[in-house]
Amino acid sequence: MSTTTSSGSRRLPRQSRPPHREVPRPRGRPTRYQVLSVAKMPFLDELTAACATCDRAQSLSAGERNRQVEDGFFRASVALETFLSEWLVRCLSFDSSHLAQEAQREFDGWVRNGVNALEGRTARRYRAYLEHHSSALTIPRRPSLKEALSLFGSGGDVVGVRGAKDLEQKARANLIHTYAVRAMQMTARERAFLDATKKIRNALAHGSQEHARIADRLCVTRGRPRTISSSV
Repeated sequence: MSTTTSSGSRRLPRQSRPPHREVPRPRGRPTRYQVLSVAKMPFLDELTAACATCDRAQSLSAGERNRQVEDGFFRASVALETFLSEWLVRCLSFDSSHLAQEAQREFDGWVRNGVNALEGRTARRYRAYLEHHSSALTIPRRPSLKEALSLFGSGGDVVGVRGAKDLEQKARANLIHTYAVRAMQMTARERAFLDATKKIRNALAHGSQEHARIADRLCVTRGRPRTISSSV
C-alpha cells in the first residue's frame, strides 16, 4: 500500500522497495598473469602494426616498400627487446629469493677473500667477528619494479638482452625456477629466431655494409617459431 508525503508525491512502502545492490569491487593485487600481460600487450600491438605496414607496402615502389618494411621490422624488434626486459624485471619482482641466495653467496666469498688478504691485528679482528656474525645482505623478497630493475645492474631503463643465450643466462641467474624454465626451454627454432631478430635489428640500426650482408642472409632463412612471447 502506498502513502502520500507532505509534498503530495507518492512513495512505495518500505517492504516493496527494490533492495540496494552495490557493484562488487575487485580486491587484492592483480594476478601474475595480469602483470605479465601488461608487458606483453604493447609488443603484440606493435607486432600487429608492423605486419599491417608490411602488407600495405606490397603495392608501393621497391624503394618505398623496403623503407616501410624495414621501419616496421625495426619498431617491432625494439618492442620485443622492451618486452623481454619487462618480463625479466616483473618476474624478479614476484620472487627474488634465488637472486638473493646467489648474491649472498657471492658477497660472502668477496668478504672472505678480502679479510684473508689482510694481515696483522686487523685481519684477526675481522676473522673473529665473522666467526660469530654473518654479513647478511638485505634484498626484499618482493621488490618493486624499480628495485628489480636495479638488481639486474643494467644501469639504464631496460635490461639489455643480446640474444637467446643471454636471455637464458639472465633468467637462470636471477629468477626462480618457475620463470627461469620458460627461457631455458625455448626450442632451437625460437632461439634462432630471437638471435636473427637481434642481428637484423642491429643491421638496420648501424646501416653498415657488413651488417646489411648479415641481414640479407638472415632474411632468407626459412622457418619461424609460433611466437617468442608464447614461450616467455
